[in-house]
Amino acid sequence: MTKDNWPPTNFTIGFHTNPKVEEAIKAGLQTADPAKRKAAYAVARRAIMDDCPWIVLWVNNLLGGSRANVGGISLQPDAIGFYRSVYYK
Repeated sequence: MTKDNWPPTNFTIGFHTNPKVEEAIKAGLQTADPAKRKAAYAVARRAIMDDCPWIVLWVNNLLGGSRANVGGISLQPDAIGFYRSVYYK
């Protein structure tokens, strides 16, 4: 949700921007304190909801799997598999 993650740097393609959101996300990323991070992200979430940059019409159910002896596989929110940290157990 920040301009730093717009293409080609990353894959945030909503192109919504709000200085309050940018500041809150930056504050959350700059602290290791879980309470401060939670508070900062709550500010960002509230600002995004107040702006309502888009309306969610549906949500995909994502399903993935791997063998019991393989770890480190994860699905990103866009359903693309992330395999850089794959390992054998």
